Amino acid sequence: PEPLTITWQESMQLHGRELTFLGNVHVQHESGWLRTRRLVVRTVAPVSFDGGGQNPQVEQLECWEGVLAEFDQRDVSGVNSRQHLELQSLQINQITGEIRGDGPGKIDSVHKAKGAGAFMAVPGGAATAPAAPRLMYEAVELRHLPVDFVCGVGGNLHSKTVKVIGNVEAVYGPIESWDQRLAMSPGGDELSPR
Repeated sequence: PEPLTITWQESMQLHGRELTFLGNVHVQHESGWLRTRRLVVRTVAPVSFDGGGQNPQVEQLECWEGVLAEFDQRDVSGVNSRQHLELQSLQINQITGEIRGDGPGKIDSVHKAKGAGAFMAVPGGAATAPAAPRLMYEAVELRHLPVDFVCGVGGNLHSKTVKVIGNVEAVYGPIESWDQRLAMSPGGDELSPR
């Protein structure tokens, strides 16, 4: 558990375990930030402002009326991925790991990877290409994955899976720096600075 700082411009309402924030809501976390018009935070136990009890533990975040988020993921060597998300709505359950969201939306991921591997999967669980053998000293490269979709997104934080639905367009490949991006073009081989 890490602290969240939430700022808003219009109102905050508390009903037992549910806090609702309205108006240009900004959530700041050690690993990134999130912006939305309406944020609903459900906690594991009822929230009390009387000074007693523990700090509330977040069970679920719900973002409505547009969502924009950026966050980094880290390991012992430092940042290993940067994510940028744009959606119409997003619900994340911290306990079950369930992710749900409505599009249209965009996901932009820059991450470290070794070799081609079996990164992407097709429905039914078959890999798009046979997995390449992993070598112990295989070079780590930066990879870029931009995804545009129309209908929605689902997945799970714990299993680290994401599924996008509806007129999905994506490209995946190596890049040379954290600021470089692959273009979503028919040729698919253009690089551009961020």
